[in-house]
Parts: sequence; structure tokens; C-alpha cells
Amino acid sequence: MISGEEITNVYQVIVEKINEDIEPFDKKVSKTIEDIIEKFFRNIDNSLIYVCIDNDEKGKLRFEIFNRWYKNSKHQQYILKIDNVFKFQTNKIYTSFMFHKSNLNFKKLIGIYNKIEEILNEEK
Repeated sequence: MISGEEITNVYQVIVEKINEDIEPFDKKVSKTIEDIIEKFFRNIDNSLIYVCIDNDEKGKLRFEIFNRWYKNSKHQQYILKIDNVFKFQTNKIYTSFMFHKSNLNFKKLIGIYNKIEEILNEEK
């Protein structure tokens, strides 16, 4: 718990391939993500962190694809997205944090999100 207080309805999504095969472009993937996001944010208290670890050197590409999806989506009307690239040990972690514009905890959520890198790199 970074903030010292419990905040509910914060979820993480990781999109990961299960094999190394090169897949053909499939526009249905974007539509599937769109449907999931739309249903997820019907609850205005939900927030979502999207994580792309760059240990396979493709994290930045996945991050850019997700950004392109958001830029072209209708969800910008009611979902805010902020991005951050965390450095952790020798890795870069590309992240996006999304929450409903009507979420009453948005200031706390942004504050916590902005502290993640610091917490990851704290000496234990």
C-alpha cells in the first residue's frame, strides 16, 4: 500500500503472447480491447493500469500500439489516460493509467501512480 490508505477498484491488465510466433494483424483485437474497456468503465470507480515490460525489447512497441488505440478511441470523452515509463533495475516498464473522469479518487490515484517508480527502486 503506497499511500497508506486502501483504494479499491484498481486493476492491472497485462497483454502477453504465449508463444514467439509472428501473428498476422487482426483488427478484431482492437475491437475486443475496446469492448472490454467500455464495459469495465461503466463503473466510474474502476481504474486500470496497463503494463508493458520491455524485457523482450517489444514493450515500447506494445505501449505505442496501446497509445494509438486510445488516441483513436471514442473513450477519450470519459476516460483519462496518463503514461509513465518506469526504470527498474535494468528494465524499462512502459505503463498507462486510466480512470473515469468522474472518479472521485482521481487526485489520490494520480499521486499514487506517480510514486510507483520511487517505490520500485527503494532499497529494501
